[in-house]
Amino acid sequence: MTQRVSVIVTVLNEVDTIDRLLSSLLGQTRQPDEVVIVDGGSSDGTLEKLARFSREQVFPVTVLSRPGCSISEGRNAAIAAAQGPIIASTDAGVR
Repeated sequence: MTQRVSVIVTVLNEVDTIDRLLSSLLGQTRQPDEVVIVDGGSSDGTLEKLARFSREQVFPVTVLSRPGCSISEGRNAAIAAAQGPIIASTDAGVR
């Protein structure tokens, strides 16, 4: 039996880079079962772009808004929200 895989991401003002990460996740041979993204208070349209993506994609995307949180706090919030026993962490600038 394949175990569920959750990918967690923290973002802040990544409207210009988030597409590359999300496209990369979609292109994986083994897509994640869910993606949990914690936004630290973006003011550039990142949240709106993530909301559109989550409505259109094949795997569940949970977006949590935590204005002012640090990367560590964001990762901890994402881990707490993740459903899978396997958690992979990445950042918006990674492909």
